[in-house]
Amino acid sequence: MRRKATARPRHPHGIISRITERLQASRALRTATWGAVFYLITTDILGPYTTAWAFSQIGYAPASILYFIFGVLAAYGGALLWRMFLQLDSDRYPLRCYGDIAYRVAGSIARHTVNIVQSVQLLFNVGIIIIQNGQGLSQISKGSVCFIVLCFVWAIAGAVLVNAIALVTTLIAALLYGNIGIKVLYSNVFMDLFGFSSLAQKSGKLLWIAVLPVYWVLAFVVVAAIPSISNLAGLIAAVCILQFSYTFPPVLILFHCAQRDAIQEGVEGFDPSTGQTTRRDSGMSRWMHGLRKNTALNAFNLFFFLGSLATAVLGIYSDVIGLKNACAETAVSGFSCTNPLGA
Repeated sequence: MRRKATARPRHPHGIISRITERLQASRALRTATWGAVFYLITTDILGPYTTAWAFSQIGYAPASILYFIFGVLAAYGGALLWRMFLQLDSDRYPLRCYGDIAYRVAGSIARHTVNIVQSVQLLFNVGIIIIQNGQGLSQISKGSVCFIVLCFVWAIAGAVLVNAIALVTTLIAALLYGNIGIKVLYSNVFMDLFGFSSLAQKSGKLLWIAVLPVYWVLAFVVVAAIPSISNLAGLIAAVCILQFSYTFPPVLILFHCAQRDAIQEGVEGFDPSTGQTTRRDSGMSRWMHGLRKNTALNAFNLFFFLGSLATAVLGIYSDVIGLKNACAETAVSGFSCTNPLGA
């Protein structure tokens, strides 16, 4: 008589071991790599390049003071993002980008807004870098080569043809900006809003290949059509870059704290057995209840947000006026053989 096969009991320690390994692998995916560190260092090099022009506009002493103050405020904004990441990230629901934080605390509209602004910023960054280094090559050639040709030469093979360290550094930055910019645009805008295929699928890979040259050409065309590169860079900084360092962090932390501090311990909460969430109030009264817990800190963050917003509006106004005057004074664009920035 054949013995009936019995199922082998699953040892609980083996299950726990596999869960632990899975969690460790998930955490390892979010650990900073050498490539990520290289990207951050390389792109941060570009910031000081524009300080000389800014210092010349407002003077050495006030510019130095503002440089220090805005550096401190940028560090504070980064600390706010770091705090939200630690409190909202999990192995099951990881935070992978800036838009994920906005979505977690303020909903889908905030996420799409952040992703679109970030995509616009990276697109213009690539175009500005191409034009700036086209000017650099034009100065090296002393105006003997057509400007628009130099721009395309630099964008295609600048690392091979140019020995100037600054140009090679910005070429690396442009490649990184372009790579990240296309990924942000495709994954967070095209896929989320327009339903494009995933990059894991063959159709998504083909679309990715098609988007690459279009992205670089579009970046050059948009920026080359504007005669004043300094005012354009300032406008992009006011519309996009300033928001990520100064405007978004304080308003996102206000959303986060209002929801977190509104929870009444012992009375409200989530019941995992029933899947029900219990709340004693809702609407504006709940938000005000949460914001009253740390009144002083929340008031400072609100002041920080309003000040950043005012700074962005003033910067946009100033650069729009500057672009208007530049367009009235010159008709030369980046599409000609003449360097629009001066040989």
